Amino acid sequence: MNLADYIERHIDAVVEEWAQFASLNIAPAKGLPSGELRDHAKVMLQCMVADMRAAQSGQERHEKARGHKPGNAPELTKTARQHAEQRFREGFSLREMLSEYRALRANVVRRWTKQLKFAGIEAIDDLTRLNESVDQSANEAVAWYVGRVEESRHLMLGVLGHDLRNPLGAVANSAEYLLLGENLTSTQGKSVLRIKACTLRMRRMVNDLLDFTRTRLGAGLPLSPIPAHLGHVCRETIQELEAYHPDRALKMECSGDLRGEWDAPRVAQLVSNLVANAIQHGESDEPVTLSLDGEDHDIVLKVHNRGPVIASEARAKLFEPWMRPVVREAELREGSSGLGLGLYIVREIAVAHGGRVDVESLETEGTTFTVRLPRRPPAPRFAKSPDAV
Repeated sequence: MNLADYIERHIDAVVEEWAQFASLNIAPAKGLPSGELRDHAKVMLQCMVADMRAAQSGQERHEKARGHKPGNAPELTKTARQHAEQRFREGFSLREMLSEYRALRANVVRRWTKQLKFAGIEAIDDLTRLNESVDQSANEAVAWYVGRVEESRHLMLGVLGHDLRNPLGAVANSAEYLLLGENLTSTQGKSVLRIKACTLRMRRMVNDLLDFTRTRLGAGLPLSPIPAHLGHVCRETIQELEAYHPDRALKMECSGDLRGEWDAPRVAQLVSNLVANAIQHGESDEPVTLSLDGEDHDIVLKVHNRGPVIASEARAKLFEPWMRPVVREAELREGSSGLGLGLYIVREIAVAHGGRVDVESLETEGTTFTVRLPRRPPAPRFAKSPDAV
């Protein structure tokens, strides 16, 4: 008896043993009705049997084994995703859900091989087809589950960031009000200034979280371009950073025509992130330099600092979310958000404007981030992140 026929004939016994395993070994399954456990396993096995019986050439098997034929068994795919959705709602972890597939496979193979008197090439072929079906089903379930977890995480970050805005605004306004008073002692004044600086730093972190959530959910960064002078935008940003870092030397150099059409607050955010990054990772006794050069069609913006070289392996992932160069001393300095989103947001803003950002880091020259921005964003004025999901 081939394996597909065996499963079909003994499906109730297989499912019963599997349900007992789940109820005893998987914590979330202990609270599920036994009928629900059995029904899910039975439907999955029936789809696997249908897949095993489907005609399959050698080339098709080759392509399927490499994941090049994901639509070859639509019912199997549909059932696997439904199973993942149900397990997600019931609180199963990814490991617990995968353990179901492992147990189901082991149960079927053990039962079937136990009654075999002779195992020829046909038996090996049957086992191969079973493994293909189980692996495809598990892969589809994992893909759905991971996607849902990522979506939930991003939504949670978005909600958290949104809800933090109002209390942070209240703290910042209160600090401003206190600074207007004339009765603060020198020590009190310094404390209020520190409260204000920390609040503004937290606000930048919240904005980064909101932007990250928006881009990772596929929405991209919305732009509201208006005629602007990039030199003026950058000068205001540098002045703000000088107030937060009075002990650091910040220089700005401009040349060429710096007029164009951009989302000025977004560009200011880009500049602030790049300069703050240079302050964080650069040598404290060396200046950070921002230079602007107006070319025919683009504006070239560069931020340079001297400090530890960024390794080539770190540069490859420098603009990915949650990634930072491994410079431990710099991470301990005040000003580091710890989120690892600053450079990711820089890239997203540049891409949304139709531009790009590159980095060069040499022992003799220092580290330079170069942003090239067109004078006007491309139409339509809304760009998806290349990493959006």
